[in-house]
Amino acid sequence: STKSDEYTRPDKGGERHLLLCRATLGRAFYSDTKDVDPRSCEHACLRGRFHSVLGDRKKCRGTFREFIVFDEEQVYPNYIIRYRRVDAEVDAARSLQVECPADAIPGTTLQVAAPDGVTLRVIVPIGTMPGQKFLVQY
Repeated sequence: STKSDEYTRPDKGGERHLLLCRATLGRAFYSDTKDVDPRSCEHACLRGRFHSVLGDRKKCRGTFREFIVFDEEQVYPNYIIRYRRVDAEVDAARSLQVECPADAIPGTTLQVAAPDGVTLRVIVPIGTMPGQKFLVQY
């Protein structure tokens, strides 16, 4: 998954590793707000009636849903995945530089015009800051 890949680091040979786990969430504490107090989520699980947290970052930020458990017995490592990132070839004739608007955050959908006049819907990539340019292929 793209979210998990953010936390990986390549070894000397360029390979990355992920654990693919099964998790039992039980009763999930749901949060879809941008400014979450992590201690309140933790308290809801450790002292409250919840077993896990579902942080719906997809809804509030357009990125990923996050599942958090506080008891290691709720997680079973199922697979170790070893992989390398492969960058796609860039077709310069079908590429466009887009500047991230001041009010946009990663996950925001933008409409931009391609050089041939076609309107494209693009998503601001993770890690992109306002004013920064990113490449779009169409």
